[in-house]
Amino acid sequence: MFNSRKQINKVFSALLLSLIAFSLVFAISGAAWAGETAGTGMPWEEGLNRLRDSITGPVAMAISLIAIVAAGAALIFGGDMTGFMRTTVYIVLVLGIVMSASNLLTALFDNSALVPFLY
Repeated sequence: MFNSRKQINKVFSALLLSLIAFSLVFAISGAAWAGETAGTGMPWEEGLNRLRDSITGPVAMAISLIAIVAAGAALIFGGDMTGFMRTTVYIVLVLGIVMSASNLLTALFDNSALVPFLY
């Protein structure tokens, strides 16, 4: 791969220089985290927070439980369904499970989507 010691030294020095450059970039950019800025947030955050609250609220939990029960009953007692109908029932079942996952995790572990930050 390398024909001479000079080529090995050249590659090693390039790698060492890259490592030093990346180390300096990460050491200097410690105060540039997005969470440490002093602003009111992005314009779309309010809409996304409202969407999150409506998906994780008690009405969404009731709708998701009804969807899970209805989809399960359709799969058990549905008999011969077409491929489209079976796929639609599976989609309703998965959406019901996804909508109730946050409330289920909160009930089981007392917190959901907790991301610890290391400072």
